[in-house]
Amino acid sequence: MQPIDDNHYLTVVDERIRVYVCIDKPPFLCVFQDPPDGSKWEQVSKQGNCEERFFRTSPEKGAKVTYDAAYDARLADGDPDPKATYTLTISGSAGGSKTSKVVVPKGAGPITITYYFTNT
Repeated sequence: MQPIDDNHYLTVVDERIRVYVCIDKPPFLCVFQDPPDGSKWEQVSKQGNCEERFFRTSPEKGAKVTYDAAYDARLADGDPDPKATYTLTISGSAGGSKTSKVVVPKGAGPITITYYFTNT
């Protein structure tokens, strides 16, 4: 997997992609399109304030997988830092990794982002 930017990736055929998301201020309020277009989620698990999930790219060259993720936050009134930050790491079984952040200010969520994976 080769990151182009925070939500566009070049992949190889039949590559296993890991999506790992954590929030700094619980509760974890990230939801994923289910299933992603062109694939399906595998091994979805929650680990404290984090979630890990996997999918496989298509066995065809030029095929694409896309999914939407929506990030939201529930922050206490009077929070001195009224935002929550999701840290997202996407990595591929053929190598490559990208870590990015999604900041959700109080009252601004959900923030929806579409992710694109294209086989080369």
